Amino acid sequence: MLDMRNERGVTLVEVLAVLALSSIVLIGVYSFTSSMLKADERTSTATDIRNEVILITEQLNQFFVNTDSVNISSDKPLQFKVLKQKSTIDESGKVKQTNAEAEFKYQNENIYIDGKRINSESYQITEPELINQNKNSHLRFTVQHQEKTHVTKDVNLIYSTGGEN
Repeated sequence: MLDMRNERGVTLVEVLAVLALSSIVLIGVYSFTSSMLKADERTSTATDIRNEVILITEQLNQFFVNTDSVNISSDKPLQFKVLKQKSTIDESGKVKQTNAEAEFKYQNENIYIDGKRINSESYQITEPELINQNKNSHLRFTVQHQEKTHVTKDVNLIYSTGGEN
């Protein structure tokens, strides 16, 4: 038979020491993973809102191209029309000047250009303001994620509009 009196097994203190060290390592791994996931979420959300601002800005840039004047219809909610002159060549080869009008409207936390919403459903527009000064139109607003309300981006745009109205 085997003599078990001389053999030693793992003591309770050794088991507790291994458990404590394992717990410390696992907490460190969890903490690192958790902070990386949060950083990824912050970066992803910031990128998404920046992309939304770029899309809105590009559409507003097109809206204000060749604008001769801005006529504010209403401050609350913000609504205005821009007047543009377009040059076309008729069949006889003569240059013909025509006026075109386009409408900007802020309604229900969305921006509409000629009736079409330009911001995505996931984002809302807040605090829009238009100031005409020194032949320029200053358009300011805030883009905010609808679900993550702490994520916002302020937008300040300046367009040359040919005159003060």
